Amino acid sequence: MKGQTLTPQEFVQCVNALRESFNSTPEFRQGVANICGGGEVLDAMLDPRGLGLGRFAELMELPASTIRHFLREGLIHPYTVNGKFKFLLHNIIEVRGIRQWQSLGLTLDETRAFLEAQQVAGMLIESEGGGMATVTAGVEKPRPEKLQELKATTLNRIREANARLTEKHAVLGRQLEAARALEKSLGELDIFSTTD
Repeated sequence: MKGQTLTPQEFVQCVNALRESFNSTPEFRQGVANICGGGEVLDAMLDPRGLGLGRFAELMELPASTIRHFLREGLIHPYTVNGKFKFLLHNIIEVRGIRQWQSLGLTLDETRAFLEAQQVAGMLIESEGGGMATVTAGVEKPRPEKLQELKATTLNRIREANARLTEKHAVLGRQLEAARALEKSLGELDIFSTTD
């Protein structure tokens, strides 16, 4: 799935619609700011000129090379405006998802499977009239007949990733038990006792 290309006018309309929505109530704005990582990040996201790669990387506290890597791998889907990437809220959600899944020890392919599953679920919900646009914003939507095929493929990939994650969970559980046993043994040792 690749990102959408917008004209500068379409992008400004998109940002203005987001701004209007986010500013509808102070509570909603604060909730979105919390998702973004603070008011500064939200304000940068709502700049009608758009948020470029360097500034987006800075706000995500990542090197620009990492964001470029995520782009090459198809893990994030910014809008393209006049040949340049423009990042919005959905990209923050994508980057946070990548970091979350990778912090659990998932590989890039496993992470990709989970992110694609979120996008496909969002598209299916949208096709039923639900609202998951934040998860699927910026992603070029497939034709309806392709969506079911994409669902089947993604479901298989997520099942495989879940199986590997379950295996990693079991290994981690065994390592945790061994670490607890070592902690207990070390705590019970009395290094000051002497035997004659």
